Amino acid sequence: AYNPFVIVERDQEVGWIIPPTTGHPGRDVFGQPLPPLPGREAELPELENIVVDGNVLRAGIYGQLDVSPARVKVCPLLVIDNDVDLKSGNIHFRGSIYVKGNVQPGFRVEAEDNVQIDGASVPPGPEPDPRLRQATPDNVGFKGDLQIDGAVVGATIRGNNIFIKQGINGHGGGQIIARGNLCARYLENARVLAGGSVEIHDAILFSVVHADGDVVVTRGHGLIAGGVAMAGRKIIAKQFGLPATTTTSLLAGIPPRLRCEFTSLTSRLNKIKREIPRARSTLDWLKNRKEEYTLVLRLTRKIFRWEWEKQKIEEQLAKIERELAGRHTEDLSRSEVRAYKICYGGVRVSIGWASRFVGTHIKNAVFIHKNGEVRIGADR
Repeated sequence: AYNPFVIVERDQEVGWIIPPTTGHPGRDVFGQPLPPLPGREAELPELENIVVDGNVLRAGIYGQLDVSPARVKVCPLLVIDNDVDLKSGNIHFRGSIYVKGNVQPGFRVEAEDNVQIDGASVPPGPEPDPRLRQATPDNVGFKGDLQIDGAVVGATIRGNNIFIKQGINGHGGGQIIARGNLCARYLENARVLAGGSVEIHDAILFSVVHADGDVVVTRGHGLIAGGVAMAGRKIIAKQFGLPATTTTSLLAGIPPRLRCEFTSLTSRLNKIKREIPRARSTLDWLKNRKEEYTLVLRLTRKIFRWEWEKQKIEEQLAKIERELAGRHTEDLSRSEVRAYKICYGGVRVSIGWASRFVGTHIKNAVFIHKNGEVRIGADR
């Protein structure tokens, strides 16, 4: 990536100290000899994260080199005073980054530490050119924490703990991937994956949310409506669904990664189990037709591949079941789906592998897992 800044590595030479010399004798305007004045030791400016190695100045850390008459320093924080755009180019920095403006569509900000953006990851307005977004799908990526004081619109964000002050709008593309927790004002048409919990201050609308911890929306409107919310533990909000019977899926009690993997593998396994008998029946019919030898060989190979894949999928499913078995009972006993105010009809609640469809409005609804079923329980 192109960085219009002076970035230095640790121990890299950043300057030199020129030692004093004795000078050379000269003559004045009358032709009289002038003895040389002795040179003086260099007066060093203030040094910060700079190591003096003899007559060489070396960077003490990796960072941005800042040189002025009064000070020479290497800063571990890269500050972008304006937008990340054509002028700055894509930004890659192995420290922390502070962007005072916006991250314009199609540009990337990558850091190995924390990131703070005062503006938006994509400024509000017309939808960015999808070809541009596909060319650089990750607008912000980093290993540390992220704070964005603006909004996220159609951008992909990756990192540890993520705080979005003005909320997230998927805007037809992008996703938020947090290894830790995610906190935002709202989610709309967004895709979120979090290794910790997701806390939203106002509403989750028509979004897909996966959190290994909890999904909590208890401030403001406290609404989850449309889309899918998966949590490894609890899903808590003031309101689920809308009066207009909006389809909303709430799944708790199983880490989303395991649930999605198990569901996908099970679907593939069922398809293979349907295809193998059909293929064997066709193979038996073709064996009586010698002129179809090539087709018989091709179909036989396909059946062998399906049998091998079937075995591998069954092994993967057994591994997931063993992984869930150790903590399943304890997790389900602590898992719940709770609506402090109301749960409207059209909401499907799943805890563990049990599921229940809510057909009518329920006030102060608390859904728990009991005896292999999803039941409406009392406060715990």
